[in-house]
Amino acid sequence: MAFDGRVTRIETAGIACNLDDGAYLIPMDFRTPDVGRIMLAMARVISWHDGQRRKGEANEPYAVHLCHVAQLVAEAGGDTDMIIAALCHDAIEDANVSRDTLEMLFGEGVASLVVELTDDKTLPKDARKQAQIDNAPKKSPRAAVLKLCDKISNVSAVGSSPPKDWSSERRAAYVEWAEAVVARLPEPDADTAHARAFLEREFEDVCRVALHKVELL
Repeated sequence: MAFDGRVTRIETAGIACNLDDGAYLIPMDFRTPDVGRIMLAMARVISWHDGQRRKGEANEPYAVHLCHVAQLVAEAGGDTDMIIAALCHDAIEDANVSRDTLEMLFGEGVASLVVELTDDKTLPKDARKQAQIDNAPKKSPRAAVLKLCDKISNVSAVGSSPPKDWSSERRAAYVEWAEAVVARLPEPDADTAHARAFLEREFEDVCRVALHKVELL
């Protein structure tokens, strides 16, 4: 199953995309006059991440994660640039899309946010994970909101559909690492304080659920 890069229509429950075996409805609810820009971003990221899958047992298209992060940003009151940056947040890191391409398509604001959220893939995995902890305090207030949404989505996935070969210890360690990253994010500014409060409660909830599922194993 692979996305063909086409966002076909907006429906009540979400935005429909074409797959090689039929339509795929991505749940989203964006009440914004800039929905056209968001649909363009969705079409691009679906194409860029074509063939990529989440590591979990459900084997979902990777675009599902990107759209989940964008939905969280929207629910927290993020503006259109933040929503688009959420959709594109792994484009440089995992799809080799250049910063210049992001700026050309979506503007400087989106490109800068994506750069802030991009890991250095030249580092070994453990070093990248430590760098996320070390660099968390340096995030701008808007990037901190996106980083928090990314962690909510990832921890939620670890709770609901972890990779088959992950032991309970590895699942618990992942949640603890995510908590360490979030704990070091900078204090919000006035514009992001409400979003951060809303999302931090959501993060606490998904961590609690994920760890509870580990305890049941």
